[in-house]
Amino acid sequence: MSARLSSKRAWTTNVRLKEESPTLDLKNPLHAAVMGKTIRDIKDGNFEDMANLQHAADIYNLNTHGDTPQKIGEVEVTIMTDKKGNTHAVEDTKRIELYLANGFEITGTEIREVTG
Repeated sequence: MSARLSSKRAWTTNVRLKEESPTLDLKNPLHAAVMGKTIRDIKDGNFEDMANLQHAADIYNLNTHGDTPQKIGEVEVTIMTDKKGNTHAVEDTKRIELYLANGFEITGTEIREVTG
């Protein structure tokens, strides 16, 4: 009697890797994720997904809309002024209470855009 060993996946086709490895830009979120997954797979000895990762690095194009920051939200900022006339923009309500307890005055509020 003999035992037959097989991998957990039965591959029916061969995958041909690109001749050149993709250049990963770690400022690109997808490329950074590919690099992280590759490092984890190498540490774990899992080399089955390497071809998929190599293709994933180049398969998606991230539309960054050029260098123009995109609005992702708004935040209300409270303007606090100290006794010397210096102004401070404060977002956190607990910090506002701390500033008030230390002699600051509320001199205004602003709605600021959060961009990314």
